[in-house]
Amino acid sequence: MKQELYQVLLVDDMPDAVRVLRDRLKAFDFLNVLPIQSDPFEARSFITQNKVDILFLDMDMPGMDGYTLIQSLPDPPVVVICSGHNSYAYESYDMQAVGYVDKMVGHEKLVRTLNLAVAR
Repeated sequence: MKQELYQVLLVDDMPDAVRVLRDRLKAFDFLNVLPIQSDPFEARSFITQNKVDILFLDMDMPGMDGYTLIQSLPDPPVVVICSGHNSYAYESYDMQAVGYVDKMVGHEKLVRTLNLAVAR
């Protein structure tokens, strides 16, 4: 039986900071990791024109924060907050995100978060 391939997008204005996460996500054969989007406005356009199942989203970006980006989407994908600031972990509940991960997330936490995202 063929396993479904989930389209994953990382949006962060500091792409170097999430390259490790991107490389870790590429290890999962049920994920297709799309190129990192560093501009939130371009990311919004990309999401509205392409299939994105799971969105790893930085909250603190210039011009448009992550919360505003999600609110601007008519049909947002499943969201995982990805930030270096632990304070956003609490805000992830307000955004109905499946969770919060640090940009240097460990393997077990990443697996748990992906399981929640895929279940949605």
